[in-house]
Amino acid sequence: MNPYKSELIGNIELSRQEQQNIIAFLGTLTDQQFLHERALADPIRR
Repeated sequence: MNPYKSELIGNIELSRQEQQNIIAFLGTLTDQQFLHERALADPIRR
């Protein structure tokens, strides 16, 4: 148990498929091309 977790926060019952759907959705929020774009790698580059 996490001692900092509020008692007001309960568990969410998710099926295995629902868990996989959420993981797949979160994966769509990461733009791999942007993360590896060399031109954007150094914010101070001139």
